[in-house]
Amino acid sequence: MATKYLSLYFCLKYDSHREQQTKMNNFGYIQEYYESIIKHRLDCIIIYDAMNDEFIKKYSNENIKFYKQLSMNDMCIHDGRFIYFLEYIQNNKDTKYFLLSDISDVVIINPIEKIIDINDEILYVSKENQNILDNEWFSNKFTKHKTINDYKKISDYKNIFDNKVMLNCGVIFGHRNILIEFLTHFVTLLIDIYKYHNDDISYPLDMFVVNYTSYKYFNSRLYDGELLTTIFGSNIYDTTKCIKHK
Repeated sequence: MATKYLSLYFCLKYDSHREQQTKMNNFGYIQEYYESIIKHRLDCIIIYDAMNDEFIKKYSNENIKFYKQLSMNDMCIHDGRFIYFLEYIQNNKDTKYFLLSDISDVVIINPIEKIIDINDEILYVSKENQNILDNEWFSNKFTKHKTINDYKKISDYKNIFDNKVMLNCGVIFGHRNILIEFLTHFVTLLIDIYKYHNDDISYPLDMFVVNYTSYKYFNSRLYDGELLTTIFGSNIYDTTKCIKHK
């Protein structure tokens, strides 16, 4: 079973999560992720917007390739990356499985097929250890967000989120067919929200949209195990898991 690991290293746009511009040609930013890919001899694509040829040549190898994204969208990095992921998966029909993840705070502990009995009909999304509406960060960012609460197409979100575990968009895995289905819903909703009130979107919506899309359209097809990622926020490696996130 072949899985392609997709991540993104963008430098030209301001990172509103970290409140800074990501430095260009900075190996330290991707080092842990990069070295874990090499360690397990995985197949990885890093989508990028601007790095010099020397950096690309030095860090490209049989496991890791860099793919320059030529067409830019107007969304923030964290939201817009899902458009690039969707386009890449649609254009690469020979790959059966894809794992989409952050890059600066992700380490591959084990290849996913070594740990999880993969079901092609299931969407695998990283979980956090708290219900969505009980999460203070989520509540502050989204339940009080003017655009989220004014946009009538998602007025059912509190009912959908009721008693649901919070999902994290930093790690997503699945068969290409279910990922295309998922990302199509995901991207369509993002585009609609941005069109609705772009001037009011000062913070990424990816965490809201991953939870809304997953529970609205894939509630019965979501991975219900705990082997995909370590406990969110933990600095301890758990060798029974696939990925250390954060």
